[in-house]
Amino acid sequence: MQPSSSSLLRAVVMVGAIVGVPGTGNAAEGDATAVMVALSNGDTETGGLEGIDSKGVRLATESGRRAIELDAVRRVECQRGGPAAVAGVSVVGTDGARLTGTDVTWEGETVRLETSAGVVTLPVARVQTIDWLRADRQEGNDVGPAWQQSLPDELESDVVVVAKGEETQCVPCAIVGITADAVRVVLDGETIPVKRDRVIGLQWLREPAAAGGIVVEVSGGVLPASQVEWSPEGLVIDDVVRLPAGSLQSIDFAAGRTTRLAGLATEQLELEPFFGSLTGIDELIPAFRPRVVAADDGSPRKDLMIRPRTVAVWRVPAGSRTFTTAISRGAAVGGGALVVIAVDGREVFRGSVDDASAANAAGISIGEISLDGARRLSITVDYGRAGPVGGVVILRDPLFTK
Repeated sequence: MQPSSSSLLRAVVMVGAIVGVPGTGNAAEGDATAVMVALSNGDTETGGLEGIDSKGVRLATESGRRAIELDAVRRVECQRGGPAAVAGVSVVGTDGARLTGTDVTWEGETVRLETSAGVVTLPVARVQTIDWLRADRQEGNDVGPAWQQSLPDELESDVVVVAKGEETQCVPCAIVGITADAVRVVLDGETIPVKRDRVIGLQWLREPAAAGGIVVEVSGGVLPASQVEWSPEGLVIDDVVRLPAGSLQSIDFAAGRTTRLAGLATEQLELEPFFGSLTGIDELIPAFRPRVVAADDGSPRKDLMIRPRTVAVWRVPAGSRTFTTAISRGAAVGGGALVVIAVDGREVFRGSVDDASAANAAGISIGEISLDGARRLSITVDYGRAGPVGGVVILRDPLFTK
């Protein structure tokens, strides 16, 4: 380590006593967590969440207790809001996990993140970056902190980023602890406490880890996971990350085995609006193409809006076993539409989407369409009984599942 780094660090720190932070427990939830469970076959179950483990999801429903095997579960969605997330510090995991909280400490092998829902604990070996949120990060954007742009392209050690006047400085060192007052680092063989109010961020020298195929959303963040357990006592990720039970917002069990149709390019696309000459105007062509509609509730769901007359063909992702979606009207006025879905040219669904058939807010569920060995899936949206008026339909989060 160069002496200049040591001199710099000593210029911005004040040596003080290392103060430990006593641990605090999190009380179990006193009331049942109401959830909606989306199943692989397109059905849903609602009830009070009693538990989640490697065997499945346990619910208390109006008709009694229900145990659902994990293979049959696509998503678990909490139906009541959790505590509002208060962000003062951000923790980024080696696997891409992102959590925010009000304060963070680290002693031994465990990092403790204080959140509005309670205490989150995780192994320090899973932490890649800690960012004390400054003015340029208060708007909640997902981009990395500005100070990361100053890091070397190839790290050779951990880095503590400190404020020096109005500038920031990246100092190579070994990060060994975080207390309520200071970040402890080893520099030139000496352990030095850096005052917390001078620290902007921390970057560990660690290789990125593979992300699990399950996506868990919690108040203040999101975590990939390979295994999830939940009980009224808490939420446990991969046996090592522990969060308050009340922080859970959703679990997407199918994230690693699904592909969203809305994210795929069409292999073939035929557009024949009622006034066919309109497709000859370049500025109007995008208005007739299938359009992705992102969810307005912050979930990863992506719907697909299609206007008649459209014939769209997609190549089926390798290994896909089923295709699922629900279809609803895309406009409150005008006529309905005729929707036809085919697999390798074989028709598997035909139905009218109009006031009578799509009265349910969830739309018309088409169930699971088998795709074993299939190469292409096509969707045709044609004019319904009312002719060329209206006819816009929305495919609700169409998914290929492996």
